Amino acid sequence: MTMTTTRPATVEPVGYTEFYDALRTRLREGRLRAARAANVELLLVYWRTGSELIARDGKYGWGTKAAERISEDVHRDFTAKGWTAGDVVHMRQFAEAWPEHDAIARGSVGLLPWEHITVLLDRLDTREARDRYASKAIKHGWSATTLAHAIEHEPRRRLTECLVDRRVPGGHQFDLPDP
Repeated sequence: MTMTTTRPATVEPVGYTEFYDALRTRLREGRLRAARAANVELLLVYWRTGSELIARDGKYGWGTKAAERISEDVHRDFTAKGWTAGDVVHMRQFAEAWPEHDAIARGSVGLLPWEHITVLLDRLDTREARDRYASKAIKHGWSATTLAHAIEHEPRRRLTECLVDRRVPGGHQFDLPDP
């Protein structure tokens, strides 16, 4: 004969459900704020690195060799993921694209992961377009792949490229007015 034991039914304290729901909300919100703060700090490290590279390039003529050396040294000293020479070049482009660090700390770009920012840098030429797509990516929760797809397949963008590209049959050399 096997005996089974059961836990006695616990009585929930008065108001416990409301307390626990509030606690769960605070924990989720706190984790989200912490993740956002960490992301902004990391992006500011990338931005400062890029900004200093711009200044040193102007003063000392640093070029792509500096990006390669930085990548090697960071990998050696920190065993950091990323920090390829291409990442370092993106950091410089990041600082050029958003010259004020407040844009990172307070703007929509500061809410995006680095992979999204590199997509914006690689596929768009103006800050206005980058900010617009950064906002869309946040609003819709796009992955970096979805962001890239949205940029490449935007109908107005494709039409504009066809109209200004002489290689496209029927293409013309004029700008479309903004809607």
